[in-house]
Amino acid sequence: MIIDAHAHFDPRVLTVKTMIEKLDAAGIDRVARIPTMIEPLPSTGHADASCRA
Repeated sequence: MIIDAHAHFDPRVLTVKTMIEKLDAAGIDRVARIPTMIEPLPSTGHADASCRA
């Protein structure tokens, strides 16, 4: 059994049907879909501070 444990899913780019067809063609038996980030995360300042360190 082959499991894809990190498959990003964005319905703007790929339909569920097409994704399943591609997974089937690649021999993938199971998949853990991960949503893509549609909107940027708000800045909290923490990342900026750590980059300056």
